Amino acid sequence: MTEAADLKELRSTVRGFLEHIAPARSQLADDPSIWKRLTAELGLTGLAVPEAQGGSGASFVELAVVLEEAGRCLLRAPLLSTAVAAAVLGVGDGADLLPALLDGSTSAAFVVGDISTAGAGRDLLSGSVPQVVDAAAAGLLLVTAGDTLYAVDAAIAVVRPAEALDPTRPLAGVELDGTHGRPVGDSAYALDLLHVALAAESVGAARRVLEMTVDYLKVREQFGRPLGSFQALRHRIADLTVELEAATSTVWYAARAAATGAPDLPVVAPLAKATAQDAFTHVAGEAIQLHGGIGFTWEHDAHLFFKRAWTTALLHGDSRTLRRTAYDRSRRG
Repeated sequence: MTEAADLKELRSTVRGFLEHIAPARSQLADDPSIWKRLTAELGLTGLAVPEAQGGSGASFVELAVVLEEAGRCLLRAPLLSTAVAAAVLGVGDGADLLPALLDGSTSAAFVVGDISTAGAGRDLLSGSVPQVVDAAAAGLLLVTAGDTLYAVDAAIAVVRPAEALDPTRPLAGVELDGTHGRPVGDSAYALDLLHVALAAESVGAARRVLEMTVDYLKVREQFGRPLGSFQALRHRIADLTVELEAATSTVWYAARAAATGAPDLPVVAPLAKATAQDAFTHVAGEAIQLHGGIGFTWEHDAHLFFKRAWTTALLHGDSRTLRRTAYDRSRRG
């Protein structure tokens, strides 16, 4: 896949920035300065928001590039949730909520679960979701209930930090009990964009852990030869590379569909996440094995990518459910 010059420049800039300020190992702890620089300095949360609304006027393709690079370093900051929220609100009824997301003074989280509505305006929300990414520090909750996406002030919801398998991705439980929500858009569209975003992050992370594995096989010697010289291991790396490239192509098709509002977005969005998370879990699992004994240790980063892979795979639908969703939507035309 060949990228345009402007996308290459964007990728290079973001990669250099994140490698300097947010290497994977540093994401085990919160660093508020990273979030401030991502928003105030680079303006990444407004990348897919029109200029007329205070954003950069780019598209979801550019955002996908940024999220791939965020995946490479297992970025802990709530960039994915907030940038997708801004993209959704930019085409919905929540434009007045954008300034706080764009300047970084507020972050967002998506609450996707079994939420019921009540009241004359169907705007009183009740239900609980035990694990919500980025909810612990969010000021704005975007809640899916039926066909509608609601904006909820996090201050009026019950938000409790939750224990997470992935130490680089904070989770929190969210409880709503007759909590007022403001309709701001379509829940299916928001979930489609979220699927594409998670898919982009996944292929970025998978590519990084595959690179780490290849580099290790080049220098680790056994029987007087680098491990990478053994044909069986070369075949395993080749198979992983082919699988990852196929997933990346699917993700990029979905990102372009999101950018252009293509009618097949509802089909390709869940398919992109399913394909990307399958590739990520496979690559991350093989990376553990191919690193040998060191791959199982806390000191090596391989386990961090493995945990991110599996927690992402369990977010908003497993692979089989997502593929079934894509199939059903394609049948409906």
